[in-house]
Amino acid sequence: MTTKRLYTDEELTSYLDGEAAPELQQEIELAAASDRSLAERLRTLSLDTEDIKSAFDELTGTAPEPPAVLLQADDDASRVQGRFNTYQAASIACLVFAVGILLGRVISLPNQPNWQDYAAKYHALYVTETLARVPSNSKSLDGSLARAENALRHKFNKKTLSSVPGLDLKRSQILGFEGRPLIQLAFLSKAGAPVALCIIKKSGGTKNPPVVSTMEGLAAASWSKEGYEYLLIGGRDEALIKDAAAAFHKTL
Repeated sequence: MTTKRLYTDEELTSYLDGEAAPELQQEIELAAASDRSLAERLRTLSLDTEDIKSAFDELTGTAPEPPAVLLQADDDASRVQGRFNTYQAASIACLVFAVGILLGRVISLPNQPNWQDYAAKYHALYVTETLARVPSNSKSLDGSLARAENALRHKFNKKTLSSVPGLDLKRSQILGFEGRPLIQLAFLSKAGAPVALCIIKKSGGTKNPPVVSTMEGLAAASWSKEGYEYLLIGGRDEALIKDAAAAFHKTL
């Protein structure tokens, strides 16, 4: 079964504006042909740009002249000016109305889940017993880490991963999201709370420091670094997650 790609509003907007990469442009066109929900999102994000452009042209003085009949109806300069001001005010009202429609459509769109949302929901199913009987420092852990490194093209040092205070490394899993490998490193805290460090490769080299939040009722921290995105989640000890995220951000 093929996993349906969930495109972001930014990707769809770039497609509609003709600014998307050729590969993404072709991918969205093919997907929209068979995906009614995607086609509907594209229609929702679409706005009659000609109407908005016309309204902006009128405000900036590049619009066509008001109908000649308005100018010929009265030679009084003040009345002509008054009518032109009315014409311009109507243009402003149209512009405000059009922008309001756009904002209303964007605001009304449902938030599309990203990989972190899926990872958080998956980890929310973990309980202490999920990891309690998994042996640490075993050969199987070494093998799973090697497979994770190969899948993600990212080096992991077991000693570094095992040296974060308060967390005991238990296992590594290779998951997936939209055709990309998603690595989950599972830990158990001293209090018995399952904690997961999830890593996925991303496009671009942006770097963002850890931001602590709450996901699925669990303490979480997310950040990006050197072409990868990270999510650390588990338990309700925000101090532990914050300190552990800072350590991983520094060493990974």
